[in-house]
Parts: sequence; structure tokens; C-alpha cells
Amino acid sequence: TKKKELFISIMASRRDLSMRPMHRRSTLVVHAREAATPPALPFTPYLAFAFFNAFFLVFEFQLVVPTAQQYVEALNVDARLSGLLIGCNQFGTAVLQLPVLLLLWLVPIKWALVLLVALMGVGNLLYALALPLRSVTLLFAGRLLCSTTSGLQIGNSVIDMELDDPQLEFTASRYISFLYELGSVAAYVLAAFYMLVLTPSFGSGIVVNVATICGYTSFGACVLFLLAMLTTLSPRKRLRETPAATTRAPSPRSAILGVLFMFVLNAMEVLRQVTLFQLFGRRWVFDGALDNMPAMALLAAFVFVGVLVTFPLDALFKPTPTGILPAFAGAAVSYLLVLPYPTHTTASVLLQAFGGVLFAFFQRSCFAYANFLVLRYVKKSPHRRLLLALNSMAMSCGIAMGATCATLFDLSAVPHMALLVAAVALIALVPRT
Repeated sequence: TKKKELFISIMASRRDLSMRPMHRRSTLVVHAREAATPPALPFTPYLAFAFFNAFFLVFEFQLVVPTAQQYVEALNVDARLSGLLIGCNQFGTAVLQLPVLLLLWLVPIKWALVLLVALMGVGNLLYALALPLRSVTLLFAGRLLCSTTSGLQIGNSVIDMELDDPQLEFTASRYISFLYELGSVAAYVLAAFYMLVLTPSFGSGIVVNVATICGYTSFGACVLFLLAMLTTLSPRKRLRETPAATTRAPSPRSAILGVLFMFVLNAMEVLRQVTLFQLFGRRWVFDGALDNMPAMALLAAFVFVGVLVTFPLDALFKPTPTGILPAFAGAAVSYLLVLPYPTHTTASVLLQAFGGVLFAFFQRSCFAYANFLVLRYVKKSPHRRLLLALNSMAMSCGIAMGATCATLFDLSAVPHMALLVAAVALIALVPRT
């Protein structure tokens, strides 16, 4: 019996030993699979705020574009300054970046964001009231105040606060770029709807027309935005400078290149969008708005479907110098399709829209990579907040320049070609390693 028990114990121990290596190998395989799976983006309340803000600031910016010229003419201002009215939102963004930086540094982030959104709401209300009060000053002041949460500083500050993984930061930048486009398309659709159902009258008194409704709509959205922020955002500490906590050492050249790309890419995109409205406007008469509404609706639907369909394909481009070069090259080539055409037909506008969707597909990844270069360098910099503010200024100046040049040059291809040459020059400077 003792021999039998000894034999059983020996066999059991051998079986246990034989199982251990297999168990270890299977554990290693499981860990390897987990490591290969990309981490999921955590949707915290602050990240949700950054994403919604990205959508809304472009929605608010683009909603006034179709009626800006009629608004300034109603106030007896030269129609050529409509581009300045559109662009002053982003000029204001550039000017306000340093005060916003100081506010984020001195005040807990929740209350800093609440104050900025409240000021944005006031700006939209002033924009709507400029017509009944017949005040050009209120019109431009309102547009300036609408820019308090614009730019990249707030979104990047939240990404820097919530994320540290490089892949997650690149993914967050892609989402922000996608939401910019979605906000733009939503503004096109709503503007077209307003033109269909509202009067174009610019008479005296408190009126709700195709121009003032834009300000009232954005003001109401700001009120809802504020209520959501007050109930969901938790108190956080001030965004003070913190020492670098990373072993990565990206070069200053990459960060500078990212800032320059941010300026050029946004100037190209906004110049393209405003030019598209100008081309359509050559056929647009307010008295015949019903005749043109089907084309406007078709244009908006086409762009919307294009944005949604191409977004999953963004994963083709990786946040590496070699992985992103095809996106830069595609953006440069596809921009040739969006140059102004001498004919002002529905077909030319739709061709512009097709080129715009193609350009936007490549531009999204370029934008995300440019932002990624800056975020990576920010991690090691002792002046991270200042760098985020400068990057946001570059984006805002690019948007403002694109909007202003579109109307000042009146469908000339000169600014388009100048930006295209600058983009190609920057592509050549992208480090290969």
C-alpha cells in the first residue's frame, strides 16, 4: 500500500511539473495578445467636453458663413469685409490664447471652462443683437467673444491632463479633427434649413432672420453646454507647469514643424470652404432660394456621407514619419481639385465638394500628426502650457487668414497655390526617422 501511495505521489508530481511550462507559455501568449491590443480611449467627462467643444466651436464658426455678406451689407459695410467678419473669430482666438492660458493657470479648470463658455454665449447674443441695434461694433465684438473656447489650447490641455500614451494622444487628435469636420457639415445643413424657412429680410427691430438666428442658435447651445458642464465636470486642480515625466526625447524641430503645419493646413481647409460658398453664391439669389435649396442639401449630404465613410480609413496612417507621408502627399495632390473654377455651376460646386471630401480625408491625419508632434514635445518641456497656447495661435491665425484671403482675392487661385507650395515645402522637411 505504501509503495502504491508513493508511486501515485511521484506520478502526480511529475504531472504537475509537466503542466507548469505549458501553463507559463499560455500565460505569456495571453499577455502578448493583451500587449498587442491597442488601449481603448477612456471617455472621461473632461475628454467628452474637449470633443464636444471641438464640434461646437466649428459649428458656431461655420454657421454664419453663408449669411455673413448679407449681414455686413445690411449694416452698410463693404461686402468684401465679410471675410474679415468670418475670420475675426479666429483672429480673436489668437489674441485670447494668452489670457486663456493665464486663466487656466490661475483658476481651477472646471470654473475656467465654465467662464469661457459663458463668455462665448454672450458673444453669440451680441452677434444676434447687432442688427436690431444697428451696431457694427457689436457685430465684430460679438464675433471676437465667440472665440473664447476656440483653438486647440483647451482641447490639448485636457488631452495632456487625461492621457499619456502616445497612441491614445494621436487617436484623440484624430477624433478632434473628425469632429471639426462633422461640426462644419452640421452648420451647412442647419444654415440651408434656415435659408429655406426663414425670411431674408434685414429690416429694423428685433427680428429673427437668416442672419440673426445663427447667433440665437449658438447662444441657446451655450446655455445647454453650461448646464451639462456644471453637472458632469468634477473639480480639478489648476493646470500649473509640471516637470517632464517622460523618457521620450522628441526634437524641437518636430514641434516647430507641427506648429507650421497647423497654420498651413487650417488655412488651406478654411480657404477651400469659404471658396465653395463663394462659388455657390454666384448662383445664389435670396429671392430664388427655393430653386437652389436642393443643390445645397445635396452638397451637405454628399459631404456628410463622405466624412463618415472615410473616417474608419484614417487608421491606414500611423503616427510615424514614414507612416504619415502618404497622407501629406495625398492632401497636397487632392488640393488641386479644390482650386476655384471659372464657371459657377452646380456641377463645379459638387466637383469642389468631391475634392474637399478627398482632401479632408488626408488632411485629418495630417492635422492629427501635426498636433501629435506638438503634444509629444510638450511632455518634456517645462513650458508646456505656453507651447499649447502658441500651437493654438498658429491654428487660429491659419483659419483667419484662409477666411480673409478667400474674400479679398475673390476666387483667385493665387492664395490656394501659395498655401499648396508652402505645404509641399513643409512635407519635404518632415524627418524620415
